[in-house]
Amino acid sequence: MAKQLYRRIGEWKPDDLLADSRDNYITTDEAIDEGASFHRGQIVKYDSTTKTIKAMTAKSDIPFGIVVQDVNCSENEEENGDLFVTVYVRGSFNGQSSLLDAGTIPAEDSTHNATPLSFEDFYVALRDRGIIIRRNVN
Repeated sequence: MAKQLYRRIGEWKPDDLLADSRDNYITTDEAIDEGASFHRGQIVKYDSTTKTIKAMTAKSDIPFGIVVQDVNCSENEEENGDLFVTVYVRGSFNGQSSLLDAGTIPAEDSTHNATPLSFEDFYVALRDRGIIIRRNVN
């Protein structure tokens, strides 16, 4: 009987979020709510009342930046109570990247589905903030 010579452990995908090979990115650390989670490439907004970063939930939201790395803050993860996420606030990003995510508009009730948002919905607002989304045209 033939012996299996390999075993699939996982899958690797290239990280194509950043569109500039030079170090032309500016980041900032911002507070988040306990229990919040964000993933790399997620476009986020700043809530001035709570002074925290939130997920985009409407086309009228004003984008603040793009999350640098995955953050998952369960209730027991941080003992000090200070929860932060690092966010790109300037730089060039690949619009074709599978990591770039603008979020979703929540469903109104259980009979409706959540509506995905596109970075195109925030293209001009992001550019005004210094975040350039490059569209690769072949």
